[in-house]
Amino acid sequence: MKNFKILLLIFYMFCVLVIIADILPVTLTYFIGTKFGNSVLLEWETATEQDNLGFNLQRKDAGGLWLNLAFVEGHGNSNVPHQYYFLDSTAADAVQNNFIYYRLEQLDIDGGVDYPDSIEVDFPTTVQTEIFPSEFVLHQNYPNPFNPSTKIKFSMPAGSVYSKYVTVSLRVFDLLGSEIAVLLNKQISPGNYEVEFNAENLPSGIYFYKLNLNNFSQTKKMVLLR
Repeated sequence: MKNFKILLLIFYMFCVLVIIADILPVTLTYFIGTKFGNSVLLEWETATEQDNLGFNLQRKDAGGLWLNLAFVEGHGNSNVPHQYYFLDSTAADAVQNNFIYYRLEQLDIDGGVDYPDSIEVDFPTTVQTEIFPSEFVLHQNYPNPFNPSTKIKFSMPAGSVYSKYVTVSLRVFDLLGSEIAVLLNKQISPGNYEVEFNAENLPSGIYFYKLNLNNFSQTKKMVLLR
């Protein structure tokens, strides 16, 4: 009877592991690229991960071949979101008709490989008239984690309501909700903006930055790691 109970427990644990394996695929939430001067900031997020060794970040060359730029380590098994970043400082070398092409090669611990959809990043090489964004966007700060400074980008669209100056505030808060810093609080016109946050006098920890303008509000998390 005792041996039967042990076998039953082992079988139960095996079933649990199978169920966990079924509900924890490597699920990509987003994969985007943003031009920063002559570089491209690549950002992606996973919702869940199963046996994820990591990612080979690849860029297409002029001959159509996908070449490895860097390996970014994964989180193995996880059912919580994880964000990943990579700054391609040699992006200008791979421009093809004002675009650069990237993809992720996801590697399993057991040797399996998967290729999510590739992306193209607009990278004009000639002077152009500024193109206003079509929607509000508050980007994830970069780098993150950071020490002691990081950059925050956001975009304000052009339109009938926002065709003139609008008061915008960008503030930083700690875990208790106390305001730590006011990075921006003034009237600005539609366009793309970048603000730097210096946390030289702050302790390590989790902080939040919040963008407010008219009826739009968005908050993101960042980590200061000494």
